[in-house]
Amino acid sequence: MGWLKKLCLFSIITCIIFSTVGCVSIKNDDYDVDFFVEKFEMLNTFQDIASDFEKETGYKVKVESPSKAATIINDRVRNDVAPDIFQVYPGQTAYNIFQREGKLRDVTSLSCVKNIDKSALDMYEVKDKLRKKHYYTLPLSFSCEALYYNETLFHKYGYDKPELYGKSQKDEDKNGQYLPRTWQDMEKLASKVNQDKKGGVNKLSLFALSGSDPYLIHGMHEALWQQVLGSTDSANRYFLNSPKGEVGKYELKISGKELSMNEANGYDSAFNKVSDILTFVADNSQSNYGTAKAADAITALVKEQGLIFPAGTFSLPLIRQAKPKDKIKTMPFPGTTDDNQAIISTADLSLSVSNHVKNMKAVEAFLNYLTSPKVFQKYYDVDGNKTSVKGVKTKGRTPELEGIEKLYTDPKHHVPWIHQYWKQGESPIQTLTINFMITKNKNDLYNSLNQYFDVEKRMADEN
Repeated sequence: MGWLKKLCLFSIITCIIFSTVGCVSIKNDDYDVDFFVEKFEMLNTFQDIASDFEKETGYKVKVESPSKAATIINDRVRNDVAPDIFQVYPGQTAYNIFQREGKLRDVTSLSCVKNIDKSALDMYEVKDKLRKKHYYTLPLSFSCEALYYNETLFHKYGYDKPELYGKSQKDEDKNGQYLPRTWQDMEKLASKVNQDKKGGVNKLSLFALSGSDPYLIHGMHEALWQQVLGSTDSANRYFLNSPKGEVGKYELKISGKELSMNEANGYDSAFNKVSDILTFVADNSQSNYGTAKAADAITALVKEQGLIFPAGTFSLPLIRQAKPKDKIKTMPFPGTTDDNQAIISTADLSLSVSNHVKNMKAVEAFLNYLTSPKVFQKYYDVDGNKTSVKGVKTKGRTPELEGIEKLYTDPKHHVPWIHQYWKQGESPIQTLTINFMITKNKNDLYNSLNQYFDVEKRMADEN
């Protein structure tokens, strides 16, 4: 075989190999901005925005959103081959590590900062020794995990009537309905839903869960611990200050107030409360919840098979793509008391800039373009999450999220992702959450939590 044929064959094989691992049409060095995002559901919108930017400026943008994006970005950043602009959630452990290790560029002085609400930027500020603020991420939108519900069916079957919950008309909200505010309310709703299903009134399960995508569920788990123990700080004390092996069997008292106490079954009251609620949710979900994918749970919601879908607001584009004929709305996670309903949230589309940018002028131009009201409007109209970009028209654009949008800035009804304080991150928590909801075995949950937090405690001791 001649050398030219060999070269051609080698080129073909190389192209095939790289195409299987997510090559893009732009050559590795034929771009000015490498833009990496985890929000695959928004890839088409990002590509449209990048294309318009290229036409206006002449710069070339490579947009990447591969599968297993979180793993890939972690490897690239840690090995100093990070994309120019990349999405990393400031509520994740990885972000804190990147920032501490100096992998992120200080974006405080970038001109695009003026396009973003200062209150959003200040949520992730870092102060130096002179107490001067620095920003290492640009939070453009915020997502939360809460409960989607089929409002049409709530009204059709009387599930929004206060009498069902032992309440009166004075307890109705401004829309003349009563939605479950506590987990006790939710138990009363479950009883009615199960009764109607058994009587042939409908085919509903109370919850539509996605066990194959546990990131949609573990927010409820993290929120529950903070609700049951009264605060984020109390929950962290419970998990991190308890002796090794005692998460689930720990009596926590703060300022004379008992937050958890041991009970007859050998576990403490906080552990029992959280595990009992997770078991209740599992018991009242569709039969295939353990293996169902997000698309399956969304189908159940819009096809009148599941009444409530625990998920993130980032699921809204997928719900809209399913074209539901019913009205889909949102409400916070029920409270463990009468007044501690909650959402769990963090910045969603939050962009950081690498410390190894090859064309900073192009990067700044793209960030200025993306954060302009006219351009970001295109993103918001599809994504629907609360935005911090100034000038974007939001009123009436996302009626599905009206039930929770005011809670983002309400400290009484908003809790953070608590795993951001844990070095191992959220992935093991996601796994142990769905594993417990499948087995419903408290001893398994007890062992899994202690396996996780014993490592956290050992890592803290080593520091």
